[in-house]
Formats: sequence, C-alpha cells, structure tokens
Amino acid sequence: MEQAQMAEIYDRLHDTVYRTALTYCRNVPDAEDIMHDVFLARFGREGTFPDAETEKAWMLRVTINRCKDLLKS
Repeated sequence: MEQAQMAEIYDRLHDTVYRTALTYCRNVPDAEDIMHDVFLARFGREGTFPDAETEKAWMLRVTINRCKDLLKS
C-alpha cells in the first residue's frame, strides 16, 4: 500500500475509530493504542475493500473487538 493511500484512509477514518475506541474504553491512552493497532492491521492487510463503507465497517468491527479484548484482560 502506498503512503498516499494510507494517509487518505487515516484522514478519513481516524476520528471515527478513535471515538469508537474511547467510547468503549473510557480511557484516552487505551483508545490511542487501539486506534494505532487498528490502523496497523488495516495497512498490513492485503487487498482492497469494494467500497469505503465496507472498509469503515471492517475497521469499526476490529476496533470494537480490540476494545472488548482489552476490557476482558
């Protein structure tokens, strides 16, 4: 994935991912760590999504799952 693509994805979704993580974790450092992990997972994922909404849904699901995993531990 090219750096320009990564920047576009980050600009479009970082606020949504962060707010979702913060809502679940209620802790700024944990929300920032989860946001970082989610974007690393997205940038490391091979392939593309059919549209922006599918990509957003995937990232939100990963965010929620990471939050739940953190809260379980």
